[in-house]
Amino acid sequence: MANIAYLLPSMEMEELAQKVIDKMGIRNVTILEYVPSGHAIERGREAVRNGADIIVARGLQASQIKRSNTVPVVEMMMTGQEMGLLVEKGKKMLKKEHPVFGIVGYANMFSNMDYFDEIYGVTIKYYYVWDSYNGIESLKERAREAVNDQVDLIIGGEVAVTQAQESGIPCLFVAATEDSIREGLRVAQRVAYASDLEKANTAELKTLLDNSFGVLVKLDSKGKVVIINHVAESLLGWHPQEVIGRPIAELTDAFDEYALQSVLAEGKEIYSVYICINKVSMVANLSPIKAGVEITGAIFSCQEVKRLEEMGVTARRELYQQGYFAKANFDVLDSSSEMAQSAVAMARLYAQSDAPILICSESGNEQELFAQSIHNAGDRKNGPYVSVGCAQSLGDEQLNTLFGLIDRIQPQNSRKGIISSAHGGTIFLNGVEYLSPSCQYRLLCLLKDGVVISDGEQRPLPVDVRVIACAGNDLPVLVQNGEFSKELFYALNSLYLDIPPLRERPEDILMWVERYMKLFCDRYKRYISLTAGAKKKLQSCMWEGNLNQLSSFFERIVLTAPHRSVDENFIDHLYCQMYPIIRPVKTSAVSVIYKDPEAAVISELLEKYKGSRTDVARELGISTTTLWRKIKKYDIANKYKI
Repeated sequence: MANIAYLLPSMEMEELAQKVIDKMGIRNVTILEYVPSGHAIERGREAVRNGADIIVARGLQASQIKRSNTVPVVEMMMTGQEMGLLVEKGKKMLKKEHPVFGIVGYANMFSNMDYFDEIYGVTIKYYYVWDSYNGIESLKERAREAVNDQVDLIIGGEVAVTQAQESGIPCLFVAATEDSIREGLRVAQRVAYASDLEKANTAELKTLLDNSFGVLVKLDSKGKVVIINHVAESLLGWHPQEVIGRPIAELTDAFDEYALQSVLAEGKEIYSVYICINKVSMVANLSPIKAGVEITGAIFSCQEVKRLEEMGVTARRELYQQGYFAKANFDVLDSSSEMAQSAVAMARLYAQSDAPILICSESGNEQELFAQSIHNAGDRKNGPYVSVGCAQSLGDEQLNTLFGLIDRIQPQNSRKGIISSAHGGTIFLNGVEYLSPSCQYRLLCLLKDGVVISDGEQRPLPVDVRVIACAGNDLPVLVQNGEFSKELFYALNSLYLDIPPLRERPEDILMWVERYMKLFCDRYKRYISLTAGAKKKLQSCMWEGNLNQLSSFFERIVLTAPHRSVDENFIDHLYCQMYPIIRPVKTSAVSVIYKDPEAAVISELLEKYKGSRTDVARELGISTTTLWRKIKKYDIANKYKI
């Protein structure tokens, strides 16, 4: 049975409490000696050290102990009957027809007294304290408020009574009777019963956990470790004293906040995620524990796959010299966009796997940053990271670059394929849709069998490499048209990642704007700032080229800005100059309009209506005056005799 410690608010109550305990026949209660409120925290800790599972206390002492201990605290409350007796006693003391009483103390120690005014013919004012952090001072302050309000009598605990006596106000100490002591013990017994059930369940669970051959960890509803089994202790080096009570996110980065919330808040399950803890590669699961519809925690389980060896310093130095390393990590992909955050969360999960990844993204997006971040967050982070642009070469040159060439007649012409250079690491194939049919076949062999087939070599060579491929959004169309291997598409698409274009997440534009501004200002030793209007204009622009376009645009801004402060007019002018709108005309030629998109629309309508401002304004839904201002603004009036 759980042990109960009873901390009494006054020395006089000890004999009364013992009497109640004897009457109730309870054997698992220890009465603690009375201590002033300032020493309650230490007394509570001492009780826990001596084996207390539950503490019963009142008012300030209960709040202080609850804040500083991990065991349940039962708050003893004055019953309505006890408070009624105090009110009657106070009326007799004052001998006043309709006295005003001030109740001073913690709200947790008083029962409801809403009808006392009517029942006892008094006026009761409440001076409750809710926050225990400033306990004694808060009680003194509330007692002084009661004195200043000129109440006739103060009812409260030790602090309130002392303050009342110093101010010369009549007072009554809220001394508990058998009633409240008995009720406090009844609540404590119910808590003890629940605690005993929890201990039994925990013991059973611990037995099950310890008889498992894999790592098993129970988490509470907030993701904190509750129990670990002996495998977690021995394999991962986790000691119960060090990990129990800590969030699982502090012990492993296998699951980020997004993934944890999907399990603990939404009840989703995460299966077969590859993780690395203390150089041990494992496949992990995270499953919610449900009690009805409520999620009460989760079970984190994993099995060992392989142990990873540290790469030597010399080998890592050679990789850096060859440029075969990844600079970026997920910190650079910090984003305000929900779409981008979702993509990053998915990429973090993929980083723990070794399966191929297919990234679909428009040109100029963050695909290279994602690939580097995935590499640096996975088991292969100490291995080489090799990036290849598949469109940079075609035909035999592409084949030899990727898979190598063996020339037995002229050995000096032989060359090692770049995929072999990524052994033990990651190969990033950017623009995989540009691979020739021969390269597609050999890449499929690499994915299925883990081998590289060099040109001129019949014997395949084993290579340990993870493949991350990037393609445009039209790859499924190429597959459907027979222009890309369907089997290779399915093999690459084991893990799919979609990176939304920049124009679909305007909240991220300013983040990249700030980065590029700093980059080019530092490079060219110029210091340019953007007005609020300029920033708003930048967010409204269509960045079809994504980051590549944004980067070149800001290099141009920093180089050509006529003033230190760049406004929306300069942004508009430069954007229209660098990215003109090309539209067809009736002849075979094309018309290039170095104008704002709105100017292009107005130009087309003026042609359509042969310069009629009235018709153009009607179609645009604006007044002819507004239309005239826009025509003047974009300098197109002279072209149409209007």
